[in-house]
Amino acid sequence: MRFRSSIRSAVWLGVAISAMTLSSPAAGDTPEAVRLMPPAAEAIYGGPEYTRRTRVDTRRHVWKEKRAYPNFAQTVTFRIRLPNARTRCEILARPAWDPSAPWERIGGWRGGPPAPREREVRWSCPGPILLLLRVRGTRVPFGGRAVCEALYRRRSVAVRRGSLGRYVRPVLILEGFDPTGDTEFNDPSWMDQPDFARLLRLGMERYDLDPWVVDWGWGGADLREQGREFVELARAIDHRSGGYGRTVVVALSTAGVAARFGLAEAYDSGLRHGVRTLLTLAAPHRGVVVNEHLWNFLLQAHPAFEDPHSLVSGPEPGSESYEILTSPAAQQTIQRGLQFDDFMADLRSRGKDGYDPRVIHIGFASSNFGNLGDGTARIRPRSGRLINRVRVSLLGLPIWFTLHRVRSRFRYDHYPGDQPPSDLQRSYREHRYLFGILRVDARIDWPHLPTFVPTHSALDFPETLVQEGDYLRYASTRSPFRRCYIKPGRQAPHDRTLIEWVDAATGQPPPGEENAVLYEVARSFQEAEQERTSPLAQPQTGENRASQSR
Repeated sequence: MRFRSSIRSAVWLGVAISAMTLSSPAAGDTPEAVRLMPPAAEAIYGGPEYTRRTRVDTRRHVWKEKRAYPNFAQTVTFRIRLPNARTRCEILARPAWDPSAPWERIGGWRGGPPAPREREVRWSCPGPILLLLRVRGTRVPFGGRAVCEALYRRRSVAVRRGSLGRYVRPVLILEGFDPTGDTEFNDPSWMDQPDFARLLRLGMERYDLDPWVVDWGWGGADLREQGREFVELARAIDHRSGGYGRTVVVALSTAGVAARFGLAEAYDSGLRHGVRTLLTLAAPHRGVVVNEHLWNFLLQAHPAFEDPHSLVSGPEPGSESYEILTSPAAQQTIQRGLQFDDFMADLRSRGKDGYDPRVIHIGFASSNFGNLGDGTARIRPRSGRLINRVRVSLLGLPIWFTLHRVRSRFRYDHYPGDQPPSDLQRSYREHRYLFGILRVDARIDWPHLPTFVPTHSALDFPETLVQEGDYLRYASTRSPFRRCYIKPGRQAPHDRTLIEWVDAATGQPPPGEENAVLYEVARSFQEAEQERTSPLAQPQTGENRASQSR
């Protein structure tokens, strides 16, 4: 789940953005994900306009950066505060869906007299644009926070990758939880791994797929609203594809739950959406179980947002952490969230227990079933492991002292879970100055799995797991999913796509060593084409639909 969004790793503690220059990078330096991603051909917009804000600020004498994505033509407002002559701000821009395009400098400013401390700048955005906001503070002992804030609007958009005029095998790909809007799937420049772009290109070349990649207007919005925006886009794409009703949807993380809600609601209202198959990857269909210590860590430091399940106060209003944790999508998917029970009850009241029975559901889990070999057999409970520790160092010396350590039995520790966010795996570091002089470094480590457990489609525990002595094993039960795939061996990162999967019921991979996602997408189209004598000659007109419904 993209608690990317999904507690998604790049979102919870912020995305580390690489330094960017005004010129286009050399061909040899271009990330593989950028080289592999097929070009954007056209776009379809849906849903309401969301007012978004991106803010970057710092007191330190180093450049700090944030990315912002206005994804349609509009006027963007920048609010800049530079308290003294040592502070700086600059804003760069390039086309949002073309990472190889050169950067253009919108403007640069210096603080202090005679320049005004605070200013507001308006800029006419010609279309989907990636903005890079950069500020630099001052050296100690000089004080003052340099701030740059962008105010803009966004809508959900489906971008056709490849070439124009092809709608035979439409595949709709939905990104997951992204409340800050700085990691769009249509701009792969942030991706450490080229898996997604490689899979997209492979599907186009091997199976003649027509992919549409969806970025949400707000990835932290109410999942009900996201589901309705998805149905609106799916209907438009099905119409362009001839109305055959064979669109395949690949939904990552929370997008899988949002798509379920949209499809089930459409089923209740009799609305045709054109979706034949829904593949959900690492989707939290039963919510997300968060490690108690990780949850408290994310909710610490500032008295503002009170979690009734915790004695730890929440982050400061207006901060990025506050927006992430209090966003509707987060509160609806975390089992400790304030809206979780209400949303899940609403979801299960739609369609058939929260599913559209007209749609084929196939689930994928990046987790596995244990620590005894291939991951498909049994799980041994664990206890007493080191959950996390906090270490400090004074004056920047390479000598670390353990300040806090937690050893406990995590409630779901004997269930499979995702790898922790990459920022947590690398240790989360914080720098503080006492009296503006004495530097104290803190390092927070989460050495063992799991730190959070999305209950994926194949892992709807405890219903799908049974106890056998000291072990647990997978038990096939009645499920709305036609097939469930799991990751054999060690758990994989939450948002990885180009990994090996095996069928949870048989323990076998797809034939021919094919990637299971591509295999299921291609299989859906092949079955749809076999079901129709001449699919291209029989578009779904109103008369055909009425006869089918009878």
